[in-house]
Amino acid sequence: MRKNRSIEKVFLLFSLMPFLAFPQCWKEIATGRWNSVGVKNDGTLWTWGNNWYGQLGDGTTVYKTSPVQIGNANWKSIITIPAEDYVLAIKSDDSLWGWGSNFHGLMGGAINENKTSPVEIGSAANIKSISPGEHILTVRTDGTLWARGDNTFGQLGDGTITDQNYNYIQIGTGTNWKTVGVGIFHTIALKTDGTLWAWGFNSTGQLGDGTNVSKTSPVQVGTDNNWKSISAGPNYNLGLKTDGTLWAWGYNAYGKVGDGTTTDKLVPTQIGTASDWKSIVAGVNHSLAIKDNGTLWGWGDNSTGQLGDGTYLNKLVPTQIGVQNNWKIAVGGYNHTLALKTDGSLWAWGDNGSGQLGDGTNIEKNIPTAVSCPTSAVLHVGEFGVKNERIVLYPNPAKALFMIKNLSGIKNIKIYNEEGRLIRSSADSNVVNIESLQQGIYWVKIEDLKGNTVVKKLIKTEK
Repeated sequence: MRKNRSIEKVFLLFSLMPFLAFPQCWKEIATGRWNSVGVKNDGTLWTWGNNWYGQLGDGTTVYKTSPVQIGNANWKSIITIPAEDYVLAIKSDDSLWGWGSNFHGLMGGAINENKTSPVEIGSAANIKSISPGEHILTVRTDGTLWARGDNTFGQLGDGTITDQNYNYIQIGTGTNWKTVGVGIFHTIALKTDGTLWAWGFNSTGQLGDGTNVSKTSPVQVGTDNNWKSISAGPNYNLGLKTDGTLWAWGYNAYGKVGDGTTTDKLVPTQIGTASDWKSIVAGVNHSLAIKDNGTLWGWGDNSTGQLGDGTYLNKLVPTQIGVQNNWKIAVGGYNHTLALKTDGSLWAWGDNGSGQLGDGTNIEKNIPTAVSCPTSAVLHVGEFGVKNERIVLYPNPAKALFMIKNLSGIKNIKIYNEEGRLIRSSADSNVVNIESLQQGIYWVKIEDLKGNTVVKKLIKTEK
């Protein structure tokens, strides 16, 4: 009897291992060029990977190999593009925030003035769909289409090649736009009637109109009105129709179109004959898709293992990744991949030179590798909105003491090092002694009596 109970315990342990081994806390994911972003079930936002332009949003330009938390627990959705180095995110109050590279001034301020912490971008209360790149296209809740940013090849769609770095402009007068996707220099969009439209650069057929001629205004792609969803890569596109078929067109290096060749496609081309495709995503040089049965498929460039099939061989047609059938979301970066399962566990594979896989290493992986659920043991970096600008640390830089000015009712003060690790908690005095700290950069998190928090950068000089 005792032996049977021992066997039962061992069996139970192995039965529970999948639940114990793979943290299940994630609800949304996104990738930039060499960085990654995730939102947990509790609404907290976490970033990791490359940070040259401040695209992690943690106030530094130091890359992180594990997730660090950004802001408070009120994030609703995240928007990135695999060829860019900035992040957009929408909060639960529908306000739009951004951080990272500000090459075209899309986040306000001077062009090339990068944002290392979240800054609020205008009013996003009426945004329905948004797609960022070197230009940004948004669909508003009233169905109108708006554009801003680089317009070198007419990718804004206003009939000109004039950049719009500081203001959104309406594209046409239509009120039936549904969703939009942007490449580096081209744009594709769906209308509510199921028709597909494109404009901008067209050197490799990425507009899908059968030509290589660029367009400065939206042109309809074919005559079909059964398009369901789209995903724009830098110079190619993926599309799903309402009948579950998969289509692709544009630049076909590495076989990322998926038709078994490396020849560019000037019109939407059906990929295989399957009619059970559920979702699609175009990376930079590799593509990903999930079927109705929860299986995950990839094709295109695999030089860093970003397809996750255990090899480094490019695939010219969709190839199943593993045998699991509980995949929910997949996203592709420049040469890495993140994917979320229906149980809330997060997996990553591919290039990891900047820590973009989030597993605490710089070692690339060619099979899915679990990413842990981070805790709140690191700094919650505050959003630097206008209301925080009047609060200052003085003097700064400081040698021994600093004072918090223009803030009353302090409840708690915490000091974190540059990596976001808590090193000291202080009482409610607005004068803080830092004489014992080493020279360097620190982050001071101040909580007032109402529970509001402010984070400020502090430079500690030599003793």
